[in-house]
Amino acid sequence: MSPAVILGLEFRGFLALLAATFAYRMLTGRLSLAGLFADKTRNQPVSPERVQLLISTIAVSARIVGQAAHGSTVFPTVSTQELVVFGASSGVYMSVKAAKMWLLKTI
Repeated sequence: MSPAVILGLEFRGFLALLAATFAYRMLTGRLSLAGLFADKTRNQPVSPERVQLLISTIAVSARIVGQAAHGSTVFPTVSTQELVVFGASSGVYMSVKAAKMWLLKTI
């Protein structure tokens, strides 16, 4: 077996164990997801900025991990479109957060 195949198997095993660990801890309550979407500056249960950031992160990450899991021996490529989506999503989140913090200071 070539080193690339062995490394690929190790990578897949690592991802599977990592996913299993997260799933187990979430199901047993040892990894709390309470407040994941909460808007802590306005005491609201859901922050749209956090939701869109999480969705875009999961979407881009899933494609990259999926590409890596298909036995490729090269590092997964990230398209310009994915970088733009992720950068815009992060920019929206940070802009809204900065605006909220600035408004809280001026009130």
